Formats: sequence, structure tokens, C-alpha cells
Amino acid sequence: MNPSYRIEIDGNNLTGIFSKRLVSIDVIDNAGYDSDEVTITVTDPEGKLKLPRTGAELTLWLGYDAKLKKVGIYTVDELITAGPPRTLTVKAHAANMKASLKETKSRSFDNITLGDLVTQIAAEHSLTPVVGADLKATHFDHIDQTAESDLHLLTRLAVDLDAVAKPTHQRLVFVTRGDEKAASGQKLPTVALTPKQVSKWRATLKDRFLYKSVSAQFQDLKAAQLKTVTVGSGSPNQLIRRTYPDQDQATRAARSRYHRYARGKGKLSLSLPGRTDIFAETPLQLSEFQDGVDGSWVASKVMHRLTKTQGFSTRIEAELKD
Repeated sequence: MNPSYRIEIDGNNLTGIFSKRLVSIDVIDNAGYDSDEVTITVTDPEGKLKLPRTGAELTLWLGYDAKLKKVGIYTVDELITAGPPRTLTVKAHAANMKASLKETKSRSFDNITLGDLVTQIAAEHSLTPVVGADLKATHFDHIDQTAESDLHLLTRLAVDLDAVAKPTHQRLVFVTRGDEKAASGQKLPTVALTPKQVSKWRATLKDRFLYKSVSAQFQDLKAAQLKTVTVGSGSPNQLIRRTYPDQDQATRAARSRYHRYARGKGKLSLSLPGRTDIFAETPLQLSEFQDGVDGSWVASKVMHRLTKTQGFSTRIEAELKD
């Protein structure tokens, strides 16, 4: 099998032009709100390559021979020319990271579910909402958005819900972290891996000084007093330095922080021949590696690299599934 790719810019197939000059294609697929990105570097010995416009739509496919899979749609936001030897580097980020999502605004929401909130914000930015079934009915008595962007608001709520809020592929996705959902909202299939399929791997298993429980405080208006909820048991205990408006939000925040500590117990990196079936949030099932390493993991970052000299490879960073 021969590594292959397809590059379109503003709908024009430029693969033939890039293939004669290609140095490398690097793709980073992130879990969470970090924008996905692609970097393409080509040689330009005569300095006569036509530069794509910033703001152009770049669509990329990767794979082997004629079996290609669309990796993503991006917006060109940076061009770098350098030499000698002369090269051109095109950098692009996920096409849905709209500027409007970063505009600050002040408003409030009362008696609203998460599903309705995400749907409203998605509509304001011409995106399709994708909300996890387990999160749609999450209720908020009151939410303040004060000099805060829509993206920051959703990210803040996602942290408290141990979730992922991310605009991608014309969708606004809000799902539980580790829920293994693609941009379409469909559950990603589990990928089974053994050492024979991997060229290099490294696992770090930590038994560090972790918090055994997490507490959060909320203001009980009826009782006119500050109350505390705790998730987990034992010490050391961490108290979140923020007061929540009600018990539900305090409980969700404590649970989110507790699960975050649990995931921190295991980190994994894998290098393997190019795989277009693995994305950020893909569940991984490892076997035949080693006790403590075998089991369930979730990809947190996936990096694809294709070069003319070294071929197509994929590197995965993953967290132990809690």
C-alpha cells in the first residue's frame, strides 16, 4: 500500500501541484475545545507558486492508494515562505472556529436546559447542535454571561460537566468527555491494538498524591446559608474555590473535577503506521502490552504525518478511561 492524499482549496483539486513538491503534511486532531489544525509544507524552488488566499477553505483526505478518508475541512489562516531552499508552508485551522463565537457579549439565561442552550447558540452561528443524550436535560436555574464569548461560556460549562464543547465540521458538539463521539454525534467504534500493530509505545501510570474526594460549595437561598457537597471519599480533599448558585451545579462541578483526577492516573503515547480510523475521543482497547497497560483508554490527541521520504504515520496521546 502506498500513502496517498487529496488536497482541495476552495473546491479546486490541487493534489497534482502539491505532489510534485510535497515535503510534509501534519494534522493535529484535538479532543476538547482546542482547534484542529493542518500544516502543509512544499518546496518552491523558483518562488512561483500561487499563494492560496487567507480565509480559503482547505479540505484534506488521507489514506492509502485510492482508499482515502476525509480528515477535515479547515480555513487557511497563515502562509509562511522561507529559504534557502525556498519553501511554502500553509497553515489552517478547523473551519468552524468562527470569529463570531469569540465575540464577547453580556446576557443571562433563566430556567434553561443544556440542550436548549446549545441549540440557541448553535443557531446564532449557523451551526448544527450535537448534544449528548445524557446531557440534554441538564437544567440551569440561571446562567450569567458577562463580557464573555459564547465559546468561553460553553467551555466553562463543559469543565463543570466533565464534557467537551467544540465547534467542528459545521456542528457545535457538546458531549461528555470520553463519550467517544465523532463530529456527527455518532459513537466512535472501539479500536483494538496490540504491540504488533504499534511501532513504539510508552505508558506512564501514576500513583501520585491525588485527591481522594472533591467538594464544592453552593448558596442555599431558602436556608440562607452556604452548604457543601462532596464527591468521592477520604482525604486529601480538594475544595473548589468557587461558590455555585445551586446544589446541582455544585455537584456537577465536584464530579467533573473528581473524574479529571482519575484520568490523570494514566497517560499513553503510541506511534504506528498511518491510521485514518483513529480520531481524538476514539476509544482504544489495548491487549498483550502489560498488566496495568492493557485495558480501556481514550485518545485525547491524534497526530498524522505524511512525508515524501518517511511515508504516513500516526501518533496518539491517550488517557486511561476512568
